[in-house]
Amino acid sequence: DGALALLKERVPMGVEAASTLLCEAGLTGLPFNLEVLLAIARRLAKPVGVKVIETQAGDVLISDEDADVALRVLRMARRLSDHSGVSSILQLQRALESGGIQVDAGKIESLLRQADGCRFLGEGWFAIAGDQSSRSLLEKVIRKILCVASPQPIGSVREGIRRFYRFRGPRYDPTSRLISPPVDVLAEFISSSSAFLLEQGLVGSRSLLDYLREIRGPEQVMADVLRSSPSAVLDRSSFLDGCLSRGMNENTFNVYTTYSPILEHIGTDLWKLRGTVVDPAAVAAVRSANKARPKTKRLLGHGWREGYLWIAVRLPKHGRKALVVNCPPATHRFLLGKEFRCFDKVTQRLHGSLMVDTHGASYGYTSFIQEYGLDEDDVLLAEFNTRDCTVMLSVGEDDLLDDID
Repeated sequence: DGALALLKERVPMGVEAASTLLCEAGLTGLPFNLEVLLAIARRLAKPVGVKVIETQAGDVLISDEDADVALRVLRMARRLSDHSGVSSILQLQRALESGGIQVDAGKIESLLRQADGCRFLGEGWFAIAGDQSSRSLLEKVIRKILCVASPQPIGSVREGIRRFYRFRGPRYDPTSRLISPPVDVLAEFISSSSAFLLEQGLVGSRSLLDYLREIRGPEQVMADVLRSSPSAVLDRSSFLDGCLSRGMNENTFNVYTTYSPILEHIGTDLWKLRGTVVDPAAVAAVRSANKARPKTKRLLGHGWREGYLWIAVRLPKHGRKALVVNCPPATHRFLLGKEFRCFDKVTQRLHGSLMVDTHGASYGYTSFIQEYGLDEDDVLLAEFNTRDCTVMLSVGEDDLLDDID
């Protein structure tokens, strides 16, 4: 009776801690198996009121009324920790809410502190020890970052993680976003890992990482292109050209330059591998070369002709397949937020819809561009009928504008 009363008063708690508690309270001479204790109580028809629940986060002693909630909390905590490496109580609370479960943050923390294998990393963040044969997403990302340069400042590693997590949703709820842990939490995670080490703010790997194994596909191509540069720095155009020459398509390049953790954007139009040390003089030289490069005027003109609002653009070297034309400010009041049926001016064939967003960016030219096989420096003319929301597209060289002028 004394053991049951004490346990009811102190739940939730881990089974090992509960067994130790009974011994320290003088109720048992040695640590006592809780399952046996509860089985004895049931055989004696005692009102037990507590139970041991088995979760992937460990066995926990809980009161009967809290057992179902505790099971859900600990299962979700394990799920989050396995996926992203570390998580926060707030993230866990949000994940539970998305499943219709309302649990106070204090109760969540109390349950987690009793779960075997759960450790807190800084205020409000936790990790749960998992299967040693598998790696969490966080560990995989850190390995990627370190395989191109090691050691690296922990701030650089965190920035790489943030790039990778950007707009990336967890498995349990695609509408939410993964969050990179703060530096102090990341430092504790790295320090407690058998795969990494942290010394004087620098993160390194305890084993040699081969970038040919850690990164594959597009990221490996990007790493090869940047490594092939004598200065280890490339402007975006040169970087893209190098990747395209190795078989990458432009859309893939755009995606990976947005999310890849191994890339570092060190200034306007400049890229390098994360953590690599580059000569400031080389960076300055690339910047100077970019400024000296002749700028091609893409927007050739706009105006009114026979009741139509026309915009003419010269097609760029890259980005033709997903061309976005920024409409001149003077045209915004006629075009913003509208959808136009898009026609070939010569054949009158419909080419879907052309959209103009609330910032003046227009898109929907792909079908027309592909049909005519338009290339760099070709001129595309769009003539908007703002009354019936149609747009006529035509193509030609610079002399196309002579007919309009």
